[in-house]
Amino acid sequence: MDCQDTYAFGDGINDLEMFDYCEVGVAMGNAVELLKQKADLVCRSITDQGLERILKILFPQED
Repeated sequence: MDCQDTYAFGDGINDLEMFDYCEVGVAMGNAVELLKQKADLVCRSITDQGLERILKILFPQED
């Protein structure tokens, strides 16, 4: 399977392997420090609409 154009979103140690595989790893603001260090991007925490905000940045919708 080709990892081109793949994104991984995570917050725990169990997400490290997924970050290794995917082209872009996005750690949530509430993620463990090790995952944040491994990530390509760190967004706000899940409780601060982090996933919604980063999705709108990564995949903007044209009106």
